[in-house]
Amino acid sequence: GDWERTRIHRERGALSWPDDPRGLASAAFVEYLQGNMSEGRAYVAQIEKLMANISDKSDLLSSPSHPAVALARTLPYLYRITGDDDLIPLAETCGRMILSGESNQTYRSLAFRCLALVAEKKGDTDSASDLYRELISVGASARAGEAEVRTGIGQRGLGREAAVVGLIEEAVAEFESAIAINRRSRFPVLVAIDLIDLAEVLLDRDEPGDREKAIELQDEALAITQELGMRPLTERILARREILRA
Repeated sequence: GDWERTRIHRERGALSWPDDPRGLASAAFVEYLQGNMSEGRAYVAQIEKLMANISDKSDLLSSPSHPAVALARTLPYLYRITGDDDLIPLAETCGRMILSGESNQTYRSLAFRCLALVAEKKGDTDSASDLYRELISVGASARAGEAEVRTGIGQRGLGREAAVVGLIEEAVAEFESAIAINRRSRFPVLVAIDLIDLAEVLLDRDEPGDREKAIELQDEALAITQELGMRPLTERILARREILRA
């Protein structure tokens, strides 16, 4: 949540590699979190252009610097922040591009999470169930790369997809695991996102005690989003509370 330092590092990196997809994806994430949608979308558009200019779609598909890989790591978060449906076709493009060539287990799990987002948006529960099994098979939770382990992204992906296919107990457990990992790693931004999603899963289930627990989670997330100036996430929490009051 140190936005000033983030931008300083981005500017330094851009001096040596202005088209580094990883830097562009991170910059997009930061701008979306702060509600600077046009700036964030401009960074995403730069990555789209890089993807379109790759002559060999399988080139570097096992590299974190491949534009599809860099963007796939970030896209599910961008969508949860904004709800921007224009990101859905892009998520499908990234997922299919990664799976079109040889890529390692970690990047395949990123592809499956992008395609799972597409299935969720379309309400395609059959595809969502298949993708949930794929995520488990590639070890998204236990055998992901180091960055995924430290950020709980594997657990988050499984939690999101488990919720879509109606495996609520599994979804709650995966989100709680992701939150615990991000607390230990001191990543408040990711803690807030996962708290919001877990609260929404509980509110949708609406069993005894779920609403009270969800409000507790929302309160913690709200404190983080307001402190760090993450306006879109603050608005998302407050909008859900308005629905609860209705």
